[in-house]
Amino acid sequence: MMAACVTVVEYKLWTERRRKLSNNQSRRRARRLRSRFAQAALLLVGYYLVPVHEATSSLNQFVRAALALVVFVLLVVWFTREVVRQTSRSTAEVNLDLLFLLVVGGLIFFAVADLAVARTAPSEFVSLETKTDALYFAVATLSTVGFGDVHAQGQIARGLVIVQMVFNVVVLTRAAQTLLASRAGRRSTDQDK
Repeated sequence: MMAACVTVVEYKLWTERRRKLSNNQSRRRARRLRSRFAQAALLLVGYYLVPVHEATSSLNQFVRAALALVVFVLLVVWFTREVVRQTSRSTAEVNLDLLFLLVVGGLIFFAVADLAVARTAPSEFVSLETKTDALYFAVATLSTVGFGDVHAQGQIARGLVIVQMVFNVVVLTRAAQTLLASRAGRRSTDQDK
């Protein structure tokens, strides 16, 4: 009888520790999510503050394109490393909030690239004139809606949109894989309880 009481007390202590740990994890997750939303908002504010003007010379256009390519490559490398690092973890905890931030960063990058092309060569895009138009086009392309009111008309713009579509497919595929892995890991830990 005494052993049964000790076992019940141990179980109660164990469940109390698990509940506290779960509450701490929930608080950390909520704090991290608030931080990611704040970072996404800062990216959006930064997007509207970045000056994107018509390029004045061919050298200026080339330098801007080269810098944009370097930034794009760095973003892709960073994105790939982060996602691989997350999905290779043995725990079920996957930072979906970081994936959200990376999607927002990708949207903003492509919105800036689309706007730069539209301002450099106005005939490349139809109806892409403002930063909001560019962001709208990037979101429509990511969501595969494509209303047709803003679209690529020239070869440079179409090439950029092809790169954007490939990036979006990779991002959405990885997001689905990450979400499914997170759900499967959560189910397995719930079954282990």
